[in-house]
Amino acid sequence: MAGTPVLVSDLPELRRIVDKYQVGMITKNHDPAHIEQCIKEMLSNPDKLSRWKSNCLEAAKELNWEKEEGVIRGVNEGYLR
Repeated sequence: MAGTPVLVSDLPELRRIVDKYQVGMITKNHDPAHIEQCIKEMLSNPDKLSRWKSNCLEAAKELNWEKEEGVIRGVNEGYLR
């Protein structure tokens, strides 16, 4: 929502979002030195960083409570029946 690119763990749902919307990078491990390297890589490419920021704002138009509320309520209603 803030237009801030992300560095995420390689979890299926996070990978799907990053791949689909092109909003950042996926880290392969949680070693602090590796994370530092990824952050430096992200910050060292102004063109890619700018594209990610723009993509974040576009993704926010789809990934927000107003759009997801109906999905979540539908799932809850299915469990309550």
